[in-house]
Amino acid sequence: MDCDDFDSAISPNADEVPYNGIDDDCDPATPDDDLDGDGFANADDCDDNDAAVNPGAVELPYNGIDDDCDPGTPDDDLDGDGFANVDDCDDNDAAVNPSADEFPYNEIDDDCDPATPDDDLDGDGFANADDCDDNDAAVNPGADEVPYNGIDDDCDPATPDDDLDGDGFANVDDCDDNDAAVNPGAVELPYNGIDDDCDPATPDDDLDGDGFANVDDCDDNDAAVNPGAVELPYNGIDDDCDPETPDDDLDGDGFANADDCDDNDAAVNPGAVELPYNGIDDDCDPGTPDDDLDGDGFANADDCDDNDAAVNPGAGEVPYNGIDDDCDPATPDDDLDGDGFANVDDCDDNDAAVNPGAGEVPYNGIDDDCDPATPDDDLDGDGFPNADDCDDNDAAVNPGAVELPYNGIDDDCDPATPDDDLDGDGFANVDDCDDNDAAVNPGADEVPYNGIDDD
Repeated sequence: MDCDDFDSAISPNADEVPYNGIDDDCDPATPDDDLDGDGFANADDCDDNDAAVNPGAVELPYNGIDDDCDPGTPDDDLDGDGFANVDDCDDNDAAVNPSADEFPYNEIDDDCDPATPDDDLDGDGFANADDCDDNDAAVNPGADEVPYNGIDDDCDPATPDDDLDGDGFANVDDCDDNDAAVNPGAVELPYNGIDDDCDPATPDDDLDGDGFANVDDCDDNDAAVNPGAVELPYNGIDDDCDPETPDDDLDGDGFANADDCDDNDAAVNPGAVELPYNGIDDDCDPGTPDDDLDGDGFANADDCDDNDAAVNPGAGEVPYNGIDDDCDPATPDDDLDGDGFANVDDCDDNDAAVNPGAGEVPYNGIDDDCDPATPDDDLDGDGFPNADDCDDNDAAVNPGAVELPYNGIDDDCDPATPDDDLDGDGFANVDDCDDNDAAVNPGADEVPYNGIDDD
């Protein structure tokens, strides 16, 4: 249907011409204005073909589009410092841009130039927080302290710049600021080659002023003692500083005069061995005997063993010890009974009748011939002494033997054991026809019919 039959340009077949206020295609659904359908007419919409662009949109910075259709809303250089975002390292801060001055230590790249330092201005690798002088690259925690320059080179107040040895004296007054023992307040230590008190007038050597240095002077505190002095013996001082010159021990035996009983004889001293019988106190000890060495009261001339106090003319002879205890060879030490046999062979050296050459006397309880194998008792060797054995010459006869009947011998040494008339009927076996039956003997009555010869 033609919505305007009087205008041939308007018909359902016509193209809609936007923004002419006419429904050219007779279709109210075809927009004539607000083509992007964002709710804003073309007159207010700076891009009616883009629904995202209209006066109600939020401006998106840096996209090159006027999203909110307001040229006053910046799309770039948001901070208005005159630098586009591509050049401005912080487009939200007008104080930060390529023409700004860099402010150190604020952690901001004020001039948008990373090469301009914000910290570690001296480029020594240490931030200002750790660097005690961030304008001097030679001063930082990694530097060596340079003494005496008045600068804390290593940023450590504990590292001394002066008085390096910590002795309380500055270098200007301290002659060795590396040694705390050396300073004007120290005591001079002689002979160390060091000016300990920092005073050259204090002597370090030749303290006694005798003209000899300590290395040559054996007592640098006594001017009378030095290599040019004369040695005075027995004063206990090495006057001439020459140990080879004797002051004591003139005989050179290693013992001082106070201990040496003859300082002119090197063989006589407390370390010497006493030589007996020479009449000299060789070891300088009166307690060491020169004679009567065993202290038994007899001089060597009379004592046959002057090393044994038990041997002397006043001692009793101790037999069998092989020693002449009384120093008298006539006193016997062995074979006291004089039977010609030594004690080692004589079983009783106090009885001349007892010795290996004597005959054994039986039953006297004495080993007369000193041979235990020769019997003195139990001569038949049956194990019973003579006192119990009724025949000590017959080993078959003893209290332990069995009585053998009819041999006329008391085999068991027991008279109560019958040797004959075993049945005790009063008739010997020679007359008794049955010596085992007392009822059968010559005096018995014959009992008839019993088969026994009773009588």
